[in-house]
This record gives sequence, structure tokens and C-alpha cells, in this order.
Amino acid sequence: MSVRIGVLTENSELAGDLKTAFTQLPTEPSAGTCEGSIAEFKKTKFLAQLTDAGDQEYRQAVEKALKAGLDELPSYPENDGEWQKFWEKPNGANLARLLSSKSTKVGCAVGTCTKTDEARTGTSITYLFCQMDPAAEENKAPFE
Repeated sequence: MSVRIGVLTENSELAGDLKTAFTQLPTEPSAGTCEGSIAEFKKTKFLAQLTDAGDQEYRQAVEKALKAGLDELPSYPENDGEWQKFWEKPNGANLARLLSSKSTKVGCAVGTCTKTDEARTGTSITYLFCQMDPAAEENKAPFE
């Protein structure tokens, strides 16, 4: 599969918007999980999960997210209906957001969600969030 992917320019305004949005999340994770607190991010942003709060292996995290998305794409979708099915898969949508050929700017931020239980032991999930501009058009082929 041959596709054209354009060059992305880092955009500090997009990164700042992500940081602001992440810091405005509720301090108590909804539904008792960190996943609930970032569910809205997953619907519109590219994200890659890091192994823990101290992990700075961003390239490996992005590669893992990329592979997960490619695993959802055994063959190139032939029509809009097949692209819609691809977008319905979280890993597929994540890949489409990352590879949108129309995007020219990107801003990224790292966010850590920590859940503390009654024994005061905490578990953290850290994500790399990226917003592309213009964003990929949902249910459409992300590249031409």
C-alpha cells in the first residue's frame, strides 16, 4: 500500500490546548478508572499509551499504536462503508488520526492519570496525546 503522508510542523498552540484540556479533567477518575477520565480524548485525538509515568519511550509507544492500527487494516478499504467500519475500531481510528495526509500541524502533550485506592497505593497510566490540524475526517480515508 503506497500512500502520501505530508510533513507535520510542530504547533505549540495545539500542544498548549491539549495540556489545558488534560489539566481540566476531574481529579477523581470517572467509573473508577483512568480510562473513563480520558475517554473523550480517545474519540478525537491520537494517543499512545506509555508503560508508566516515568517512561519517555515515545517512539516505541507511537510504533505500538501504529502497529495496533495496521493490524485492523488487513487490506485497503475499497469504499466509504469499509472506511466507516475501520473508523469504528478504536485502534483504526487512532491510526487514521495519526496518518491523515491533510494534516500540516501537530501538537502533543503527555498526561498521567493516577488512581489511588483506599490503601493509598496509586496506579498510573501515562499517555502521549497528539492533535493534528486539520484533523482527519471521520469515516473517510485518511490518506489519498
